[in-house]
Amino acid sequence: MAARTTTRGLTKAAGRLSLLCKHSRSSSLPPKKFLQCASESSDSTSGRKVLSLSSIVLQDGLDIQELPIIVRKLDRSMFPFTKHMYASDDVKKISESDVYFKTKLQNCRTVKDIFKQLEVPSDKVTAYSIAFTLQRICQLKQSHMSADDFDSFISTAIMNELYDTLSKEISTLSNETLFSVVQCYLNMESFDVDCILHINEEVEKRLGDERLSISELCDLSDMFLRNGKEDSDLVQNVWIHVGNRFKDIDEKNITNVYSSLPLRHRYILKMISKQFMRCLWKLQPPDVVSVLSEMVRLNSKNYMVLSNIGKWLFINMAAVSQESIMQIVAGFIHFDYSDVHLIRALEWYIPSRVEKLDPHLVALSMEYCRSRRYLSPIIMNSAAEHFINRGDNYTHLQLYSVLRPYGQINYQPKQRGKFFLKAEDVLSREFDKFDVVHLIEIMSSFAFLGRIPLNFMKQILTPSFLSKVQGIADSEKREQVGMWLEVLQSSAILERSGIKIPQLFRVDKGVYFHRDQRHVCIAKFFSQALDDLIGATHYRTSEIGPNTFCYIDFAIHTDGQGKVVAPSNASRNDRRIAIVIQMPEFHCVNTGHLLGEYATRNRHLKLYKYNLVELPYGELIEQKTKENRVAYLEEKLQKYIKFQ
Repeated sequence: MAARTTTRGLTKAAGRLSLLCKHSRSSSLPPKKFLQCASESSDSTSGRKVLSLSSIVLQDGLDIQELPIIVRKLDRSMFPFTKHMYASDDVKKISESDVYFKTKLQNCRTVKDIFKQLEVPSDKVTAYSIAFTLQRICQLKQSHMSADDFDSFISTAIMNELYDTLSKEISTLSNETLFSVVQCYLNMESFDVDCILHINEEVEKRLGDERLSISELCDLSDMFLRNGKEDSDLVQNVWIHVGNRFKDIDEKNITNVYSSLPLRHRYILKMISKQFMRCLWKLQPPDVVSVLSEMVRLNSKNYMVLSNIGKWLFINMAAVSQESIMQIVAGFIHFDYSDVHLIRALEWYIPSRVEKLDPHLVALSMEYCRSRRYLSPIIMNSAAEHFINRGDNYTHLQLYSVLRPYGQINYQPKQRGKFFLKAEDVLSREFDKFDVVHLIEIMSSFAFLGRIPLNFMKQILTPSFLSKVQGIADSEKREQVGMWLEVLQSSAILERSGIKIPQLFRVDKGVYFHRDQRHVCIAKFFSQALDDLIGATHYRTSEIGPNTFCYIDFAIHTDGQGKVVAPSNASRNDRRIAIVIQMPEFHCVNTGHLLGEYATRNRHLKLYKYNLVELPYGELIEQKTKENRVAYLEEKLQKYIKFQ
């Protein structure tokens, strides 16, 4: 910025912005303010710019933030807040003659008709009349109703006089009419450039003098965004100004602010969020839903806001429509946010209205429980009841969302007999129309519960169906389907003896088991402890169980006397020990209930005659030294191994 900005010169601007310095509570000491110059708001070649950008640096304890602010400037060498640079007070009301003239313009179908109404512009033609004239011309050009030649000498002369008069009297227009003129020049390519500069100058003056409300600022920003001019200097000034006046954001305009906020100006979201939480309890359900939808658009995952929306919903559940509840649940799913208040609200609402529930709300509620690993018998029993009564009307996606959580969360509903019969009936009818990926996942989720879909095995494990699997374009989905098929096959072989499978499905199991860094690290520590306890050559790591998808962290063989046998010398008569590390994500978040995949793994290992030793991750991380780990493993294994 070329102007010589001093602390004294910024005093008045800083006074308006002092409210920005009071928001932090991280320190008992008052925050320090440092003002510095950043840049000019617009083209430096123009002498009409009345706004500039600076920054305010806020220090509160160790937290330092830099926020853009708007300041007023006179020229490149001075920075006084002189009176003549402020917006004038001569804004006039629309006269009856202007209203009448505007009505007559609506009957004009060509630009020539408009010029006839004007005759020859004179001093009697007001700025309002000109604004209405330009607005009507813009409408005709956009609707392609006018075929007039704008290049003619007379038309050009008349338009130039209109532009000149408007430039001189632009300060007399109301905010609404001024905005209509802005909309005109955004939509008209032939609009006079010098007139545009006068219009923008007037907008900047009113912006700097806080003559525009928060809603009007949002409307102004929307005009530019709709015309693809998000990077306009005026738009940048608008949102910096909204940030400077964030305390003016309330329940009347909060939704407008969220819906108008461009992605590039997300830096003020923290301040907007604070205002949202202050006025949340005054908002109507559609407003809350609108804010959450805009948070999704802006990808703004604010934990405090989401938590407060959950509490708000719990308190106002009786007054919220099903449509609004669905949008709120969908928003929480999008952000992967677990909220107990949302669960409690659904646990109250769904059973009380189970007969009138929209299937989509049932599907979203079940998907939320599944994605958050939350076991809610109330929701799951109610969803099962709804499916039994109205499952024939579900879409394929709703069937997928409602059916798969039972197996994956490892919960069988109270009416399990009716539920699985209904599922078999519906899936049989829709088998050929169902998405292959979704169908196999539903079937494998039933296998997690020990409910082997025998009636479907002859249709699934066949060359024709497996060719559909091989035809899946997405390699990740194809591998995922392969894992689900492996679950089905191993479950059928192990848990339904004597069943005849049309074709055995073979997959490379190694691609399906990916351990996170915590799992790898803790396994490494306890592998070293096993080395000291039984010897490095007397166990295997990262083993996949025979003919199954089961993953084993450490596999040990012992003879009839309980002595450890090296894997290379193991025989079929040896006893086998499977050591598995139970990570926190193997369980439901609200209980110690094992999820379906891991409960099935444990069940299959026992069917394969493994002695299962489970090591909870919480206990493992408490063993801080190698000696503690060795002692811990010895205690866990002494039931199966005879130590020297």
